[in-house]
Order: sequence, then structure tokens, then C-alpha cells
Amino acid sequence: MNDMQSEERFRRLNWLASELLDVPMSLIGLVASETVIWHGPVGLHVEETTRPCAFVEHTLLHEGVFLVPDANKDPRFSDHSLVTGAPFVRCFAGMRLRLNNGVVFGALCVMDTEPRIFRAREIRTFEGLAQIAEDIYRLFLFERQSH
Repeated sequence: MNDMQSEERFRRLNWLASELLDVPMSLIGLVASETVIWHGPVGLHVEETTRPCAFVEHTLLHEGVFLVPDANKDPRFSDHSLVTGAPFVRCFAGMRLRLNNGVVFGALCVMDTEPRIFRAREIRTFEGLAQIAEDIYRLFLFERQSH
């Protein structure tokens, strides 16, 4: 699998997350010491942001799905540029992604422009999508090492 194949797989996964969870935005962030590199974004045109990125940093520190039902009312995020300006994020869900050895390498994130509470089925779906994102990345690393 080359970088283009990997990017397309992430894009398809983000599209699926957006469709299944009925959210307009989905993206996978791979974290480096100073940046977050976004792969296959749906609903946003972003390739890279500097760290710390508030939503991602909280996601990376959280076990399980990190949920923000209404970012506008959450003091941790109410002044964030994605909340106060376009695309006017109201709801955020994120889950950190890990390698087999437990090292966190990124996060799967979905966002909505309306406040909302995810149902149990949606949370399970999101957890499954995060596992697929981990599998895609592991496959990418394996195939890169074998060449």
C-alpha cells in the first residue's frame, strides 16, 4: 500500500463515519510532536495543524470515546476558532488510535454543526470505525516495512 492508497482508505473511512453517524465532518489525525497531520478529511479542507489542537489533545488523553455534546457551552472549547467561526462546530466526538504496543498515534474525529448526544449504538459504531482506522494504519506500516 502506498501513501495514495492509504489516503484513499482513510478518506473512505471518514466518508463512512460521516454517513453512519450523520455528521458533516470526519477526519483522522496522525500526531507528531509539533503537528497533527489530517488524513482523508470529509467536510473540512485541512491538511495539517499545529499542536496543541484543543479537541485532539483532550481526545488523546481520554480513554474511550471523548464526547463534547455542545462545544459552545463547554468552557474548554467555547472560544476555539472552529467553534466561534466556520465551520461552527457544536458537537465533537473523538477516539484515540493506538498501535499494537499501545502507543497512541492519532485520533478519529467527527464533528457536527448542531449540538447532539450520541446514542449507545452510535458510540459502538464510532468505536468500530476507530478500530478500522487502527487496522488501516497498521497495514500501512507493515507494507511500508516489507518494501
